[in-house]
Amino acid sequence: MSFHGPDLTGQITISYSPGFNYHWKIGTGASTDVYRGIWDPHRALVAVKMFRATQNDDPARVRDINRRLVRESHAWLDLLNPHVLPYLGYCTDLGLSVALISPFCSRGTVKQYLRSHSSANRQNFIIQVAKGLLYLHAKNIIHGDLCANNVLVDDSGNAQLCDFGRAKVIGDEEYRTVLFAGFVPYMAPELFPEDESDVDQLFTLSSDIYALGMLAFEMFTDTVPFDAMGTKSPFWIMARVHAGERPSRSSDKKHRISDAMWEIMQACWAADPKARPTAALFVQWIDGTPSRYLHLPNKQLAVDRSSPAPIDSTSDENVDKDKQLTSQDVRAHKYHTALETGTEVTMEPSPPSVNVHKPYRDLTGQVTKSPGVYIAYGGFSDIYKGIWRNPDTGQSTVIAIKLLRTVYTDYQDWALMFKRLNREARVWNQLNNPNVLPFLGISNDVGAEGSPPALITPLCTNGHVLNYLSHTPDASRLKLVIGVAKGLQYLHTQSVIHGDLKPTNILVSDSGEPLLHDFGRSRIIGLHGFTSRVLGNVGYQAPELIGIMDDVDIDVEMDEEGLADEPFVEQIYSDKLTTKTDIYAYGTVALEIFTGQSPYYYIANEYLKAKHITHGEQLQRGKYNSPHLSDIHWALLAKCWAKDPAIRPEVDMILSCLVAFNNSISSLAS
Repeated sequence: MSFHGPDLTGQITISYSPGFNYHWKIGTGASTDVYRGIWDPHRALVAVKMFRATQNDDPARVRDINRRLVRESHAWLDLLNPHVLPYLGYCTDLGLSVALISPFCSRGTVKQYLRSHSSANRQNFIIQVAKGLLYLHAKNIIHGDLCANNVLVDDSGNAQLCDFGRAKVIGDEEYRTVLFAGFVPYMAPELFPEDESDVDQLFTLSSDIYALGMLAFEMFTDTVPFDAMGTKSPFWIMARVHAGERPSRSSDKKHRISDAMWEIMQACWAADPKARPTAALFVQWIDGTPSRYLHLPNKQLAVDRSSPAPIDSTSDENVDKDKQLTSQDVRAHKYHTALETGTEVTMEPSPPSVNVHKPYRDLTGQVTKSPGVYIAYGGFSDIYKGIWRNPDTGQSTVIAIKLLRTVYTDYQDWALMFKRLNREARVWNQLNNPNVLPFLGISNDVGAEGSPPALITPLCTNGHVLNYLSHTPDASRLKLVIGVAKGLQYLHTQSVIHGDLKPTNILVSDSGEPLLHDFGRSRIIGLHGFTSRVLGNVGYQAPELIGIMDDVDIDVEMDEEGLADEPFVEQIYSDKLTTKTDIYAYGTVALEIFTGQSPYYYIANEYLKAKHITHGEQLQRGKYNSPHLSDIHWALLAKCWAKDPAIRPEVDMILSCLVAFNNSISSLAS
């Protein structure tokens, strides 16, 4: 397996964040991180893209990572267009993953740019994106993941397409798109097949055009398509798109979209891929239509189409980039101050801290991060190894440091981030049980400058329960399942719903006890809100969570900072989290612990998997043949994943059955 392009190994150095021993992260995706770096021979700033990987990763996953990188470098190689981010090469000495190198775009994504340059000519950006896509299509390349976060703005103010991780070359069977790829609000209806079709073959030039129409909608409205659906799950959105629903023009609060532009968008969103325009026709339509017909008159937007997207008078062209980033950090501190004190946002920065109802230990100044990359990662956070030196006892303890995955340019979401972290600390801090990972406290000086505080816990060297079973195959799966039930029973007696129970959120202590952790989606019964509104793995979710908000229509209000009115949105979602949704998740987790097979593993299509769950189609007994899983266990777990929440048993009953079964086995053995 060979990579494509120049080998830059030994020539790239990743920059460190100001004042901290952390690599300077400028972007993050579902499975990748992007860092700011320096191309040493040229002293040029570059972007360094790497997949997240640790020493504990499954070798099959590492092979898949390399396969994806080979595919991306293949698709990206030799692309030369003003509106496509150039590919500089790759290097193999920056981490466990091979790194792909591209020029550094200081202005960030088009989404970030438009937030701070509201008077920019949006039509011009759309034309540039369309021309970049036209270039790709002329070379028989399907982008596969066109969205606002995958369009950068270069130093000249021009749009450039980036991220070719899901791109494919038409007719090249060696490099294939990953299954179920892309950002759901931008995905065409044909990408949600209702059978076991090969999703890779469904990505076409026309699916790119559908995404282009969605991108135009977001660039004109500053609203993610279908965002008005609020807490509806991605799978609910898939079903509605499949049924013919499209974004509403009512989302255009600032009345930027003209009738002509709306017609072009609707043409891109046609249900029949053959009815959509080509990239060439899209460019012809929009580039040949005067701006006043596509973009409603606004004296701030009266900019010549032939010029690059305009820059504010506060342009950073004469400002040192390091100083510019520091000013962004001040804004992050500004949000934190408001959350800590409950006051209006001020311009003065404040040292980070988290405001929780019950006091907990502040470990600031006592925690040292160990050298090296993260040892584990989740959907929103990275876990590092470190040392806590207790000033009271002088004792040193090996710890895990949980840091929310943040980047300097994501300050639009800082307020929500701190609020969510506050909730996680609040829930976790009140828990004390042998089957719940202890929460030691927080530290304000471990992460990069201006980042949220770190959550500190003991380090579990066994990793999560599936890792533990892989290197301890003789461990009693029944005892592990009982331990998880005990932890869940404790949470429910404390009126706490976990909300995201899955194998990776169950660690194993040195003594072999399962420990529930990651309370990012937990809530306290009677209180609204949870740390993250993004849904977890579909296989562990109850039907009522996947089909969430079917009968509620909401219009999410945005405040002056562009932040969603989260309390109302979260109230609706958090009320859906119940002890019964935890029980459903427990049943699927126990099944995987017993058998090593994930729920519905035999259905590769995630959309189809979600439909099976919401329709109440049961897991198939014949697919889970394991000596560790008896028919008695199966019958008990099947009650847990019943479609009707009322049928699901309480955790007390589950635990008593499992303990009785374990005792009977012990009696027979003796």
